[in-house]
Amino acid sequence: MKVWLQILIPAFTLLAPALAAQQKPLMFYAQLAPTATSAAAGSAASGTAIVGVDLVKQVISLDLQVKGIALDGLRSDLVKAPIGPIHLHLYRAANLSGESVGIIFAMPYGPAYKKTKTGFRVILKNHDYAVAAQLVKSPATIQQFAAALQSAAVVLNIHTNQHNDGEISGVIYPLVE
Repeated sequence: MKVWLQILIPAFTLLAPALAAQQKPLMFYAQLAPTATSAAAGSAASGTAIVGVDLVKQVISLDLQVKGIALDGLRSDLVKAPIGPIHLHLYRAANLSGESVGIIFAMPYGPAYKKTKTGFRVILKNHDYAVAAQLVKSPATIQQFAAALQSAAVVLNIHTNQHNDGEISGVIYPLVE
């Protein structure tokens, strides 16, 4: 595990007790746009994501809608890998500069991915957080995961064959009701 992950995850523990008192799911959103390299290459893809974190049931829900990327355009080696082509990356710097610390949540390719007329949609409902954390070897509890999302240091990234490092991505922010 990267050293920064070992430092940041415990730091999010400070926010965890306040989040644990939450009874209703925490809601987050992201607007996805081309990364710097894919924008320079002319990608017109876009997307939106709504992420729900239920601290009581310890599950994650996701509704991701993508335009301009076909399912067969998703990064082939990651489609076949257990972690899939869509990840949440935790960044060590608040301004998201520099390297990501690591993947803190992955969306394995499977039946949740559905083709649409303009791209694809992924709907995960009540996905067991512990299973997802184990998949990417994350030591974060669900409370620490939620605190990381609250910090706006988490980016949803979609990897494609054309843009291996990510064609579109977006910072995840708390959804204010």
